Amino acid sequence: MSLQSDAHPPVYVLIGGQSRRFGTDKATHSVEGVPWAIDVGCRLAPAGDFVFVGQPRTPGVFAQVRTIADWPGGVGPLAGVIAALEDRLAMHGPGTIVIASCDLVRPHRDLLIPLLEAIEADRTLDAAAYRAADLWQPFPAVLHTRLLDRAIDVAAEGGALQRLFAQRAYAAPWSAHSAGPPQANSLTELAEHLAAAAPSKNPPRTLG
Repeated sequence: MSLQSDAHPPVYVLIGGQSRRFGTDKATHSVEGVPWAIDVGCRLAPAGDFVFVGQPRTPGVFAQVRTIADWPGGVGPLAGVIAALEDRLAMHGPGTIVIASCDLVRPHRDLLIPLLEAIEADRTLDAAAYRAADLWQPFPAVLHTRLLDRAIDVAAEGGALQRLFAQRAYAAPWSAHSAGPPQANSLTELAEHLAAAAPSKNPPRTLG
């Protein structure tokens, strides 16, 4: 299959958050020697074929990575998801994307396997994500471009990203001890997750 098939969809990493609780820009914060967003992108797309979504707070810091703007009609992660879905349609036509936030802690490509397998097995699915503590965990997730119109409607209503999983979505059970794929909203939380996380099968690398 081609790189942009449903088995190997493009990876989009959201970098546009304000990082208010974290205290500094998450996307550029150094994690194991590289900017956090680069760490996430390289772990989920080891070949380096990922796209950033959002406005870097430091101009030029991610010049080596293709970066697109958030959808101008919304705010928060949903604006980034809409931009990613639109970009997938424009660049590759209908199909799926992997969406991730830049504050995932040591994510590894294996996280995507049950999500991609579910989409491949049932082509009527619009989304696949983990579910833990009876809540949808939106990152990482696999989304189909069929969700674009619904995402725009949810944004117009001021709804949350999790509403995209209300219909035709596969819920992968999260069996690890954490309450979903680890994310960090503070330096202390990041340090705790790094200490607890197992080394990745595909460690980060620098680009360029």
